Amino acid sequence: VNALLEVVKDKRIGLDAEWEIREEGGRRAGRGKINTIQIGYRNLSGKVNVLIFRTEKWTSLPNRLETLLLDNSITIAGNKVSGDLKYIGDDFNVQ
Repeated sequence: VNALLEVVKDKRIGLDAEWEIREEGGRRAGRGKINTIQIGYRNLSGKVNVLIFRTEKWTSLPNRLETLLLDNSITIAGNKVSGDLKYIGDDFNVQ
């Protein structure tokens, strides 16, 4: 994450979060805790990089990752990214 903060081009990142869907009796019963966070970005030379964080054992986000996600100068894009950010906040106590 430290390198990403230094080399992210245009202050834009792509974000996706994954979690297990809980089922009871063959029906959706809710979602489990986030187990993967993926961040894509274009570095200063234009190369696309993707960071994949396995988070199933985390109780909180590393400080630098939390700082990145809370940085208002960085645009975060993704499919239904507002939901992903909400769930990240809920699961890892990020305000």
